[in-house]
Amino acid sequence: MAPRGRGRPTDEPSAFEDQYPWELHERALEHLGRLEVAEAREALGAMLPRLRTLAPEKVRPAGFLAFDLIGQFRSLMEPLSASNGEWRARRWKEARAFAASQSGPALAALLQAAVADSLYAHSRSPENPLVARARAFIEQNYACKLSLRHVAEFLNVSRNYLSGLFRKECGRTITEHIHQTRVKRAEALLVAGGRTISEVAYQVGYQNYRDFYRNFVKFEKSSPTRFRRNRSPQRPAPGAPAQA
Repeated sequence: MAPRGRGRPTDEPSAFEDQYPWELHERALEHLGRLEVAEAREALGAMLPRLRTLAPEKVRPAGFLAFDLIGQFRSLMEPLSASNGEWRARRWKEARAFAASQSGPALAALLQAAVADSLYAHSRSPENPLVARARAFIEQNYACKLSLRHVAEFLNVSRNYLSGLFRKECGRTITEHIHQTRVKRAEALLVAGGRTISEVAYQVGYQNYRDFYRNFVKFEKSSPTRFRRNRSPQRPAPGAPAQA
């Protein structure tokens, strides 16, 4: 399965192409997609000298790309818990910091600090290594067609063994965790606006609105339409028919 994340834009001005370390960015994404932590960390580290030399007018677009990339790294190192509001609050604070970067050295320092922070958080986690890899794989591939079989095949273990271990460690099945991950990602997209509810459903991995609606209500106790209306300061974008 291909890793998620921002790829190289085809219409980006050549000046930005020359300055932004696209080859290292894409190398890091490839390693993250294969759950290769050490290699991804090395690629991220190699980006730092290039980021420090960015012209001031290139820092802001580079900041968005770097934030997207560190998000992929954090998803691998710090799998999102359904109740982990602190994790999401830190990500929001981090997003604002990246967006406010004014210079290449400042952006490089932010990226370096984020990598170090993520590695430290990972080192303190008591999670079973196999479960951690399963959760990380789901975080990286939730938008694709995904099931217990796909996760077990990637980890090269039996479905029965992985299913029992995951339920014991996490208190839910892998299928439930896949849906929870999709719903949590959908929440952010619904609040951000700019997409219909059907588009959000497709973007987080659902092929039809009915499955998305059923799982959203199951985990959030609210319809997507009501959730967007209650959480977003803007008028909800049109999507599926409004539902209570």
